[in-house]
Amino acid sequence: MQGAACGQCNLGIIYKDGIGVIKDYNKAFEWFEKAANQNDGEAQHYLGLLYLLGYGTEKDVHKGKAWLEKSCKNEYQKACDTLYKIQQ
Repeated sequence: MQGAACGQCNLGIIYKDGIGVIKDYNKAFEWFEKAANQNDGEAQHYLGLLYLLGYGTEKDVHKGKAWLEKSCKNEYQKACDTLYKIQQ
């Protein structure tokens, strides 16, 4: 099932960055959320960022940090780095 989460995360990136499609943070959020709920560390990182910034969802710093912490625990280093930066 991890392959499905990876594909969902990739779709999130496609919509977040507008790769071959119109940039759509709402769709990116939906795909990241699906993958993050399957314990995909990269998707958890992006979901955390979207919550922190309020892109594709209502801004929620607490949820953003919680997702970044989950991602960091899943050994996704970028999430650990982001947590370090926002706690400075």
